[in-house]
Amino acid sequence: MNRELQANLLECLDRVRDEAPGMRLERFTKIIESGAFSAPVEAVPLIVEQVARFVGPLASEYFVPPVATEVIAEYLQGWEPQTALDPAAGLGAVMAAVQVAAKPRTAFAVEINKRVANLGEALNGTVDWRTGDFLSMADSIPDDLDIVASSLPLGMRARFPYDV
Repeated sequence: MNRELQANLLECLDRVRDEAPGMRLERFTKIIESGAFSAPVEAVPLIVEQVARFVGPLASEYFVPPVATEVIAEYLQGWEPQTALDPAAGLGAVMAAVQVAAKPRTAFAVEINKRVANLGEALNGTVDWRTGDFLSMADSIPDDLDIVASSLPLGMRARFPYDV
């Protein structure tokens, strides 16, 4: 991430520093939606890392280790997919890595938390964001996916049996 972009990000994060940790995501989302901050998709994984560390106790829920996105990007070099999906997208770091490396024509991201999905969409509006439990909405996602990549939430369990 270049210095100017990083300085702009830190300035925007500083604006919400006094908010309660639970409100920081919403305020930061509004700042991005206002146009005060924008970044290329290539910068999204690094931005997500900074934002995840900033939001406080919720950080581990959204943080994707940079090495994970780097491995995904390296693995996907040279692929020419039509569609990609992240079924547990969080703030979108994994999908951004997929987009940069493989450049799918259509990208879907599913996030169960509406506030997180809103910020993810504000950071990367080139993805078709869906909000809800992936297992309950899987039928609404095209089944001709070329890539499914995610940093799945550890310990999460389905609320009902699901046949694959």
